Amino acid sequence: MEMYFLNDGRPGKCNKSVLFQLAEGWPQYPELIDCCECSSNKIVFSSKNLGRFTGHIESDYLVGKFADSNYEVKLKKGLGFWQK
Repeated sequence: MEMYFLNDGRPGKCNKSVLFQLAEGWPQYPELIDCCECSSNKIVFSSKNLGRFTGHIESDYLVGKFADSNYEVKLKKGLGFWQK
């Protein structure tokens, strides 16, 4: 699983997006998702595949949970698979 948080240039509060990709054996088509609540203290967005995500940044990790699928996340900050 990879998530990239991007400032997408839109004016106002909802100016961030998440490029979200799952890879379960093979990379799946990525989702570009609006992230209107996107700060280090609180990150909230909804994925078509896993549902609503709520999380935050802890040291060098993104921690949180997809409530609809009960899937917990702890991702270390760093280069993604496609960047290596």
